[in-house]
Amino acid sequence: MHKTCVDLQIEKSQLAEQGRQIHDGVVYNLALKNWVTTIQMHQQNSRSADYQQQLK
Repeated sequence: MHKTCVDLQIEKSQLAEQGRQIHDGVVYNLALKNWVTTIQMHQQNSRSADYQQQLK
């Protein structure tokens, strides 16, 4: 199976596209994790604020 220059170019661009999608996916997952963590922290903070109010 002999590959021509064009075949190699196509493969290269397909790999680049896959790499981009994987990279986007990783960035998206990280952003999602950060967002969820932020929300959880806010919930904990407001819960402890409620708790502080009850103690008074």
